[in-house]
Amino acid sequence: MNNMPNRIRQLPRQVYDLIAAGEVVTSPLSVVKELVENAIDAGADRVVVEIEEGGIARIRVSDNGTGIAEADLPLAFAAHATSKIEAADDLSRIGTLGFRGEALASIAAVSKVTMVTRAAESAAGARVSVQGGEAEGAVPVGAERGTSVTVESLFFNIPARLAQLNSPRGEAAKIVDFCSRMAVCYVDIAFRLVSNGAVLFATRGAGDRFAAITTVYGTGVAAALVPVSASGGDLTLTGFISDPTGLRKTRRGQVLFVNGRSVRSAAVDSAIDRAYKEFAEPGRFPVTFLFLDVDPGRVDVNIHPAKSEIAFHDAGGVADFVEGAVRETLVSERSIPRLRMPGRRAQDGTFALKRDGGQGAAAAKDPIATEPDMQEDNGGIIHEVDVKELLSSISRGDYAAFPDAVPEGAAGDPLPGVAREDVFAYADGAGYPADSGFGGFACGPDAPPALAIDRLQVLAQLFATYLLAAGGESFYIIDQHAAHERVNYEKFLRGARAAAPPKQQLLTPHLFTVPAQGLADFGALIPQLARLGYEIEEFGDDTYAARTFPAFLRHEEAAAFLVELLDETDRYSVKKPGMADSAAVLERLILRACKSSVKANAQLTEPEIAGLLADLEACENPYTCPHGRPVFLKLTKQDIERLFKRA
Repeated sequence: MNNMPNRIRQLPRQVYDLIAAGEVVTSPLSVVKELVENAIDAGADRVVVEIEEGGIARIRVSDNGTGIAEADLPLAFAAHATSKIEAADDLSRIGTLGFRGEALASIAAVSKVTMVTRAAESAAGARVSVQGGEAEGAVPVGAERGTSVTVESLFFNIPARLAQLNSPRGEAAKIVDFCSRMAVCYVDIAFRLVSNGAVLFATRGAGDRFAAITTVYGTGVAAALVPVSASGGDLTLTGFISDPTGLRKTRRGQVLFVNGRSVRSAAVDSAIDRAYKEFAEPGRFPVTFLFLDVDPGRVDVNIHPAKSEIAFHDAGGVADFVEGAVRETLVSERSIPRLRMPGRRAQDGTFALKRDGGQGAAAAKDPIATEPDMQEDNGGIIHEVDVKELLSSISRGDYAAFPDAVPEGAAGDPLPGVAREDVFAYADGAGYPADSGFGGFACGPDAPPALAIDRLQVLAQLFATYLLAAGGESFYIIDQHAAHERVNYEKFLRGARAAAPPKQQLLTPHLFTVPAQGLADFGALIPQLARLGYEIEEFGDDTYAARTFPAFLRHEEAAAFLVELLDETDRYSVKKPGMADSAAVLERLILRACKSSVKANAQLTEPEIAGLLADLEACENPYTCPHGRPVFLKLTKQDIERLFKRA
């Protein structure tokens, strides 16, 4: 056995290039990402991405940017060569998407590359071919201004890496996801994505972000979006977030760009979660398209090899800013789900609640799209229900779940397993009402006034469960159970935080029994229940007596709350003994117990309705119940006129 240490030697350039390529080029997506970012940095306003077999066989990215000057061509495929930065200080203020100077060299080391380029000042273009890192000389060719890079036979010289790639469909899905995000960020650039010869989407580059989202992700996704905009200090946030009906089973629908770069941020994810705390049911996540601009000096974009993660120098401040902006939007009338007429292909006049659908390009990709919400016909008709069934399903909380996979289809589709007609059928904004209210919106000081809930004109009570009301040029359907739940929840919380909560003395104590396994935990809860308005003392054995109830609850509601609270306390005592004395646990118990403290199908008198709306007006968040279900649905005058074919 030889125990002598190996001698240090310099690696051959070919070996070094392969090692460097392994860090930069990990999949066809890596190639597309580098080439698209180069096109954007080159000032292009048209970018075309073409892939075959998920990019494994062929990738071509073409742009009409500045092109590469003839004198710079020898350095185009050289390692550590870039036009993006010059000195080390530039790394602290990155203003471009690419900057490492390894992209083209790394791509060329593991594939067969042909680049055709012409700079604006050049009379003719040039073609350069590189195979496995070995370049041929530039050849003059006729070409339009800009650059076109064709990458073929990716990883032809690294069979082990090639074997590790996903299926063509899986690799294509990642590319579609990336290109979709870029198209909705860079709305002044016309993006076209072509897979196996079929156009998946094409945006106009007209500067309209909502139209770009509609084109790329479909009207089903777009219909549930609400605009968000805020600024403070050197932070600016714009974009769209889903209303409480536009929720998903995963975070895959959350798009974040920071200074034009598609990234992930744990701080922003947490901020979104906190903002949606009372708007999202457990296990559901919003769709978000957020675009955050921040001083480049406060962001480190060089912490991840693929530049997909960033670090904020003041992550807490950024998170608070995002949370505040998102929550401000959610607690406004803008977040009320809107009943709309179906698309023009509908055959009748039934209503449809447009929420997180998956039509158009969304059916073709796994970005948001492994979960298209509802099955749609011809990519344009929302699943339709009559009004009674719609209201009933909302009351039950029956929101359609997304399928976990796209059904398999015939070979030769633009993406294997996806029918071509389901991939792309929308011009920018097509099929979305002109009065959508999304154009030119700005949150903050310019936001419209909040809905005056207590001044709504109540027209009727429907099915002893829903209130029908009008205000301005809108018609509202109010779920009285969800509204009452919200009111009670916030009253409980205010009582828990108050020094002396309002309470009502009972003429006869209310007696109840606590399960034996929950006695210890319930005993720990008694002081905290006193902060809600319950004065409780032992009565004997496992029995307790409540001598006061919260003043804001009817007797039956206060008793029902105790029953539900005992059930929840019992669950905690079995799982985590001793938790009931935690204030955070008390809040969670209140959240769960409120669900049973209000009864549906109750006929309300006019004073009771007026009181409920007044209490709702006083709530911090009157638009959802504590569990995330909507309190309001809205139908505008324009919607009604379309229903009667007057518009």
